[in-house]
Amino acid sequence: MKDMSWELKGQVLAEGVPTTGARVHAAQYLPGIAVRGLPGVRTSDFSLSTVCDTEGRFHFVGLRPGPASVRVHLSGFIGGHAFVEGPGATPLVIQLERGASIRGRLEGFAVKRPVSVLLEADQRGMWESGCAGTAEFEFDGLPPGLYRIRLESEEVELVEPGEILLEPKRAHNLVLKVRSR
Repeated sequence: MKDMSWELKGQVLAEGVPTTGARVHAAQYLPGIAVRGLPGVRTSDFSLSTVCDTEGRFHFVGLRPGPASVRVHLSGFIGGHAFVEGPGATPLVIQLERGASIRGRLEGFAVKRPVSVLLEADQRGMWESGCAGTAEFEFDGLPPGLYRIRLESEEVELVEPGEILLEPKRAHNLVLKVRSR
């Protein structure tokens, strides 16, 4: 039986500079397999992961016949992604842009139990950061835009509903006023 596997090479650049240590994940999917209850979301049939070398290069060997979805994560940067149709693809170059960041704290009530701070953005998803004890939280690598802020906690709630407009590549400081439930 002939080996039908293929390889994929590429490079990750962070703001135009080859980056060391970016995590690269390649996933391949079986047609028609969906995650129950989540329309349009499919489960990965086969996946590989690696970390970029000192020149930002990555190399996957043994991909199955068919397309692959490639995602890149590097702390402080907006995640990159590409879709590759299959064998014969030219080496990928995935550009990452520095994302916005938030450093913040909860104020107004001594938090004793863990609290999840959630940021929600239409069409872009949700991000979560936990805090306990110090009541401090942080987010890194966020795309610019308007985010709704909410808490998941048995102990506290926001005094006022929160929103924040994140500007590109900027560090934001945030104090969230909370009260006991």
